[in-house]
Amino acid sequence: MISFLQKFRGGNTARFKAPGIERLLAIWWMAVIVILSFYSSLLTSFITYPGLEAQIETFRDLSDAIHRNEIEAGSIVGSAPYNVIKVA
Repeated sequence: MISFLQKFRGGNTARFKAPGIERLLAIWWMAVIVILSFYSSLLTSFITYPGLEAQIETFRDLSDAIHRNEIEAGSIVGSAPYNVIKVA
């Protein structure tokens, strides 16, 4: 690790005054590289696969999807969701 840091600094052998600062900097840069690679891969996946289908947001959308037989849903007869879906 120290030889890498010496090469990185151009062969300068001057050390930090705090004993663990070089290790801390090495860990910090490794964490930065890992986070950037995760971000890069996530961005690539969103670009190649744009996303999911439209989601159901209201009871009206749910009712329409059930009537078109796109999804199946169940409810207890007489419950509030059942009455809302039945009326819609």
